[in-house]
Amino acid sequence: MLDETAQRLIAARRRRAPDDAAGAVPIDADAAYAAQDAVAQAFGWFGAHVPRYWKSGGPSRSAVPTHAALPPAGVWASPARPRDWFFASRGIEAEIALRVAQDVDPQRARDLDPALAADLVDAMCVSIEIVDSRWREGMDAPALAKLADLQSHGALVLGDWVPFVPRDWASQVCTVRIGDQA
Repeated sequence: MLDETAQRLIAARRRRAPDDAAGAVPIDADAAYAAQDAVAQAFGWFGAHVPRYWKSGGPSRSAVPTHAALPPAGVWASPARPRDWFFASRGIEAEIALRVAQDVDPQRARDLDPALAADLVDAMCVSIEIVDSRWREGMDAPALAKLADLQSHGALVLGDWVPFVPRDWASQVCTVRIGDQA
């Protein structure tokens, strides 16, 4: 039986309309990840395949990183045309996507030393995450509700892949332009 969080997220996606997070907040991160898995299974996003695209991160560098497997139909090459892809609201985050050059199973990911993680990466690209929520509260929804909702992920647009070069990421400058406006 699906828990309340998964049921509400599945219904919101099917209705193409957000739901209230109240009463649907997972009790812990494990429950939020279980809701992610239930939603993915309900929509047949991965079948027997391992997800190819992941969102990983957190609200700050000191926060425990969280993860969400992204629906492959919502990952597009730039320039993207969303056509009939539904968004309740659209926000964007300019990001750098990293491509891992070899398989990483859950055990290896848990044991991975952050200093050695760059050795797994072979390419990078500029990306735009379209931020969206299946919760009416949007970005004000409780953290575990957002985690269950793929970390408020809507879609991902990928630029051209280039060879990975380590950088001082904290000193990188980013300007987002919409038309001629910064």
